[in-house]
Amino acid sequence: MAIEFTEAMIIANQMKKNLLRKKIVDVIIPDIKTKTIQWGFLNLHKIDIKNQKINNIIHNGDHIFLELDNFALKFGEMIGKILFHKENEQYPKNSKAIIILEDNTKISYNPTLYGLAYAFDKKDLKKEIKSTGISPLDEKFTVDYIINCFKEDKRKIVKQMNLYGVKYKIAGIGNGYWTEILYHSGINPKRKKENLNNNDYESMYYFTKEIIQKSIKLNGSIDETDLFGNKGEYIHYPGKRAKNKPCIKCGNLIQAKSILGSTSYFCTKCQKI
Repeated sequence: MAIEFTEAMIIANQMKKNLLRKKIVDVIIPDIKTKTIQWGFLNLHKIDIKNQKINNIIHNGDHIFLELDNFALKFGEMIGKILFHKENEQYPKNSKAIIILEDNTKISYNPTLYGLAYAFDKKDLKKEIKSTGISPLDEKFTVDYIINCFKEDKRKIVKQMNLYGVKYKIAGIGNGYWTEILYHSGINPKRKKENLNNNDYESMYYFTKEIIQKSIKLNGSIDETDLFGNKGEYIHYPGKRAKNKPCIKCGNLIQAKSILGSTSYFCTKCQKI
């Protein structure tokens, strides 16, 4: 699983309470040959953010932006953990980057596969935030916005909802939440986009809002942790726990299938192609 909208929002809010107005005094990169550097997700070995104060923290989608004096730092697109450590707490041994603050508290960046910890010039902050898409809680997120999402030429099937590199996307809705949205909307993840109708778009809009609100109330996914390592209480359905078990709507077995590089869970009876 990955840090998606709700989990990133929770971590960002916790960062606001624990990081704001603190100065970064050091950044430790234990292994500069790590794949996260080779793949371009981590660049803190190249850009010096020491002596920069954390002036603002902004959440959008599955991204968290730290606005510094001259730079900005973004975390996002992450499978793994971002953790806060008090003065005498040890960070995980497999951390790819450790940011040390002036009060000797720390933030550790711990991707298990990939994830951004990427610094850039502060003047590009607005552009970077905009590039992550429209939040499902933003007033700009509408049924028409979803319709425009599927007008993009690169989209062939509904599983490609959050495809990167296209103009329209719902920020922070990754495979976990999208699987649920499609299930409750009665849409098979392999349905071709030209077979979607207005009722489908309205259902996707409604269940996106409803599912995100429910997950917020339960502090995010049970498969992810917050800034302090605490798991959420929200269980995705269908998800890995539902595989080969009866659908709660019809009793048909929930199937699991790898589609476009990630596992989709769906009911072939309730979700039509």
